[in-house]
This record gives sequence, C-alpha cells and structure tokens, in this order.
Amino acid sequence: MKINKYLILLIVIFSVFFVWQANKKPLANDDWPTIYSVMASSTLEGDSLTVKNVRNFRYDAEQNVISPNYYDRTYNLNDLTKVWYLYEPFGYAAHSFLSFEFKDNIFLTISIEAKTNKKQNYSAYAGVLRTYPLMYVVADENDAVLMRANIRKNQVILYPTTVTNEEGRKLLLEIFREVNALNTSPKWYNTFNANCTSLIATHINNVWPNTIPYSWKLVLAGFADEIAYDHKWIDTNLTLKEAKEHFNITEKSRQIGDVDNYSTLIRQGFDR
Repeated sequence: MKINKYLILLIVIFSVFFVWQANKKPLANDDWPTIYSVMASSTLEGDSLTVKNVRNFRYDAEQNVISPNYYDRTYNLNDLTKVWYLYEPFGYAAHSFLSFEFKDNIFLTISIEAKTNKKQNYSAYAGVLRTYPLMYVVADENDAVLMRANIRKNQVILYPTTVTNEEGRKLLLEIFREVNALNTSPKWYNTFNANCTSLIATHINNVWPNTIPYSWKLVLAGFADEIAYDHKWIDTNLTLKEAKEHFNITEKSRQIGDVDNYSTLIRQGFDR
C-alpha cells in the first residue's frame, strides 16, 4: 500500500508544529506595552491582604497612557462587602472581569487578559495557539471601568452578585493565589479554556467545585452573563434583558467622568 508523499509531509509538518507548541514557554520578560509592564502581587497576614502595583492609569482619546500610576494598598478582608461582575459585550464576544467592594467605598478590580507585546494585536484565532502569556490586571475602577466605558466607548454592565462576604473572601484569595504564581511561573492565555471568562469560572469551581459546568458560552463570551444569570450569580429580580439595561453604567460613566467618587456614583440607582 502506497502512502501519498503529500500526506507524509503533512503529518511531519503537523508533528513538528505540535512538538513546538507543546514545548513553547511563555516569556516572563518581553517588549511589553506600558499597560502590561508591571504585574501585581500580594501578601496575606491574618485578615490583611496587601496588594502591590494596583494599576491606576489615565488615557487619552486614542487609548495612549498619559499617566502610568500604581499604588500599594492593604485591604481588610473583614471589610469586603460585595463582589461585582463586570461585563463588556461586543457582538458574540465579551470581556468579563470582577470588582471587589470594601467598606469606605474602596474597590479593587481584577481583569484576566492576554498579555500582548508591542508588536502584537490580540486575535481570538491566534489565542487558540500559545501566542499570548496570561496576565491578571489588578486595577482601580477609575482605570479599568472608566477606560472601557469612556475611552474605548464600549458598553459596560455592572452586575451585583449574590456572593456573600465569606464567599467573596475565598474567591479573592483564590484569584490572588494565581496572581502571585504568575510572577514566577508564567502561563499561556487560551481562547478556549484559559480566557477571561472561563478562568473566572475555574476560580469559582476551585472554591466551590462543580458550580459552573464548562459551556460554549465561556468561549463565545457574548453569552457569558446568561450563565451567571442562570446559576443565580446575578443579584436581581429582573429578567436578564431588564438587568442588562438596568445595570448598564455606560452613559452614566461618561456623564460622571473621572472623579474621586466615581465608583459610588456609577452605582447610584442600583436598587433591584
């Protein structure tokens, strides 16, 4: 039986490609843009979580960084009052991230992203391969939320969740375990199973096993809030369609602008 030489060539090429991908390691150091140049880290002492390098950037209309500021802050885990699910839809895709609220109007956001270098533009197709390292961006809401709504001009929906204080504490510590680990052991972003939404689900399942089953909606994240709604994670009596409208803070954010009490003002009227 003769084997087509083109088939043999195809098998060889695929095998070489598979071995290359399997052994490809993410770079800890590369030509990163300013937004990804510094990684956060944390230390825990009793009930105090100290986070270093909380990003608090400001941007011009073209999304260029004009004020690259970071700060360190210690958060009292006993003061954690609420967890918010932020949802930034664009067609069949979306970006999901979390914000943790503490007493005295203190907020901390965590956004899981593909860490592109200065020569790369993000592509969901390239993200299937080992193209982008994983990055957990720990930021102030005046950076992470305002930038998306006011600068990028994207829709941003700020869903309250049903997560209790104790559950929120466990989830926050679980996420920061990975934040710290990535500083010494980089990992790959993957469009299918290591993206912004699927990894939130992974962290939730690590704390509460089998809470969120794997779904195609974790890949086509434009439907991800349906999973959160169906699993009673969104704290509302509204239908999902009504909740999308009620908790959409886009226009409110643009009217408020960059003010000190930004996080408080964008939540005004959230009574359902």
